[in-house]
Amino acid sequence: MFFFGCLQYAYAETTDSFVYGADASKYLNFDNGKVLFVIKSKNEYFSCFYSTTFITSTNKRLALLMRDSGNSYSLDLYLENNSSVESGMVESILSRQDIGKSDIITSFGSSYGPVDDVYLFNGQNIGGFDKTNGELIEAGCPVFDNKEDLNTYLNTGEVNNPIYQPTGYDADIPTPKNLEVYFDRKLNKPFNLSDLCNPLRIKWVVPDDEDYSDYTLDVQIDVNYNKLNSISGIGTKPTVLNTGKVEFASCSATDRELNISSTYDGWTRLSEKYELSVWGITGNYFDIWLRYKDSSGNYGNWVKVTINPDNSSTVVKSGFFENGTSTTINKGYEEISGDNESHVSGDYDNYYVNTYDDTSLSSNLTSLKSNYSNLVSFYREFFGFLPSEIWIILIGLVSTMALIAILKFVRG
Repeated sequence: MFFFGCLQYAYAETTDSFVYGADASKYLNFDNGKVLFVIKSKNEYFSCFYSTTFITSTNKRLALLMRDSGNSYSLDLYLENNSSVESGMVESILSRQDIGKSDIITSFGSSYGPVDDVYLFNGQNIGGFDKTNGELIEAGCPVFDNKEDLNTYLNTGEVNNPIYQPTGYDADIPTPKNLEVYFDRKLNKPFNLSDLCNPLRIKWVVPDDEDYSDYTLDVQIDVNYNKLNSISGIGTKPTVLNTGKVEFASCSATDRELNISSTYDGWTRLSEKYELSVWGITGNYFDIWLRYKDSSGNYGNWVKVTINPDNSSTVVKSGFFENGTSTTINKGYEEISGDNESHVSGDYDNYYVNTYDDTSLSSNLTSLKSNYSNLVSFYREFFGFLPSEIWIILIGLVSTMALIAILKFVRG
């Protein structure tokens, strides 16, 4: 059994899978809709359906009361200060599969408005589900089964004995520290999106004296790209688009390192978000978003890493023992609030990877080593046409120069 207020059906389309939760927001008649709840159910008409109910952006505290209605549960929405649910504030998106059919139809938008016979004090009955075949699988606000705890929350914000407590931002969850991102290739701009699927490595630091076993590193990617409107983009401006954040990878926070191969499933999930063009698409830059989540699903602040050539340094190694290209993202790290996505001042302000204090001996030696590697790379590219014997001589000369420089530096 499923309860509706005022119904207005629209937006029917065939989809390959059920659409529910935040993914269903594209069918709304208003922007910035917040998920109130998601119901999964079966009944005599549908093989299965998912219904997501949204509310427009509001600063009011809100909660759901779940009432036992015999064979079903009813869900009533309450707002603080005895505020009423006004027309157009709430909509529901239904994604369903009919009995005996394989197609999934998404979505009928259901608009709720004030209806006198379903008012419950200041509450509005906006949904429900059958006890046998239905379940509440997500809620965007606390859900109570009694008015005492409901009123306490609406008046004070104190949560007591909830049936369902939504996950959300928790300021006590730490931010990933000393993040470093590396690629096994050189970054170009613009880049072919097919070239994006290259191995990358992410490293971070976990304090030895703190317990991070309950935390998971959540990694998401947002790609800024060009949708070309002509051959090679000549003569017309491309359409600049973003994929939005795409869930990409995760691992235990205590792993301290995450290696992502070119065949990783996250690349496939990302590619599904591109808006394709017959003329092709090219990438401008992309952001990697990283945060910790606890076992309950609560999360802390993000670290956003902007990936582009300007924020990177590349070393090309070619020799008897080491070969390959390594790119370090050495800047472009920023802490972002998990609550409102504003900038957070802290450890990532003026943060650079693999930079050192020039006044220390070890720092100078590290810098000298880095410069030596860059010099070798330069010689390799500039004199790449020479026979291998000449190249070996050049390496010997560079090594001798570096050794002399180190000895002079150590002796002062």
